[in-house]
Amino acid sequence: MLLNVSTYISIRQKLFILLKETFISLIALPIDSHSAKRQIPAPPSFPYARKT
Repeated sequence: MLLNVSTYISIRQKLFILLKETFISLIALPIDSHSAKRQIPAPPSFPYARKT
């Protein structure tokens, strides 16, 4: 299956944007989870685990 040049370029651009967004989210995720851990000291499963 042969792709013409414009389709190939657009696919590469979309892949690059997707990669960039994943990379940014991978960097931002630990920061978000760290600030969320400071706000909520106990995980959501903690009350259920204490009841049983």
